[in-house]
Amino acid sequence: MAATTSPVPFVILLAAALFGMSWLYGKWRTLRRAEFIRTFRWPRGLLERLEKHHPGFERKDSALVSRGLRQFFLAYLMSGKRYVSMPSQVADDLWHEFILYTRDYDAFCRRAFGGFLHHTPAVVLSEHQEQ
Repeated sequence: MAATTSPVPFVILLAAALFGMSWLYGKWRTLRRAEFIRTFRWPRGLLERLEKHHPGFERKDSALVSRGLRQFFLAYLMSGKRYVSMPSQVADDLWHEFILYTRDYDAFCRRAFGGFLHHTPAVVLSEHQEQ
């Protein structure tokens, strides 16, 4: 008598393989986006604009602030794009300045997050959390 094999195990294995490949692709894409954020070059003049709004700031101060903003962007990405607290007011100021470079900011968001990251003021976030 000939042995018959059920198609069910094959379908389960195929589904598991596809799920695994999809999961791996998602992880790979997130790591690529994180690397993009880490190595992104700020638009020309951005840090100078921050320094102009904060008298006494030197380039080393702006570099620290830009590092904080990068950490915020990375935390947002790694959280699965959930709301994340801003590390400081001055990092938020840099984000505001970056948004004014509309084309650069839009292109950054598409590569870093797959879509536009809207700025939501902390007041709105705290009201949303209370509900």
